[in-house]
Amino acid sequence: MHARLLTFAAALLAGPALAVPAAAPAPAPDSEVRAFVSRLYDHEPDWEAHPQTVFDAGLSAQINLDGRLTDDPGDAALSYDPMCSCQDKIDMRWRLVKLTATPATARADITVTWPGPSSYPQRLTLVLARTAAGWRIHDVATHDTPSLLAYLITENRRRSHR
Repeated sequence: MHARLLTFAAALLAGPALAVPAAAPAPAPDSEVRAFVSRLYDHEPDWEAHPQTVFDAGLSAQINLDGRLTDDPGDAALSYDPMCSCQDKIDMRWRLVKLTATPATARADITVTWPGPSSYPQRLTLVLARTAAGWRIHDVATHDTPSLLAYLITENRRRSHR
């Protein structure tokens, strides 16, 4: 009897392990990035008042410094909305043309247009970084300004040495 009990105990221990439910898969980076970009364009966060909600620490710091170095907002290095490279988003339409995402970085190619016959598409690239607070814009590239971050660093240095 003792041998049978040991055999039964050994069978229990050697039996199939209890199945543990798998954790829910993490959202794919591209779905998170799409949601962030959509929030930028559909809900228009107040990036001027709260740049840290839209931009990463490096770009946010340069935008804040630009504001501090400027008496007249019209004379700021960043005197336009970087999400459209424009002054006014009224009636603007946007389209995500291409998205490339890794777990830590992403690149979103955007086209913005306005209604009317004289409207031409404005193309820009948002270079994104995943931060502790979520996705943020690390840099913005357009035809005229290949790197907003580099431009602001250069302009802020030039103006701070006057």
